[in-house]
Amino acid sequence: MKLNNRLKSEQQDQLKQLSAQSSDFKTTTVSLGKQEVVISYYKTLVDEKLLQQVALPWIQDISILYLIPIS
Repeated sequence: MKLNNRLKSEQQDQLKQLSAQSSDFKTTTVSLGKQEVVISYYKTLVDEKLLQQVALPWIQDISILYLIPIS
């Protein structure tokens, strides 16, 4: 389990580095219950306002209502 968590942490760090290097690539962290999930996307392909106002709250609500395990 520790190895799996370390790999996830390394992957998240890589996504954050890529985000810092590219003005088009963005990484954000979303809290889902007791866990945090990193969501990465290209700003030219995703409407950020729609993502923040609709998609992310919906993902959070669904994860809490249905207790979706994120692994």
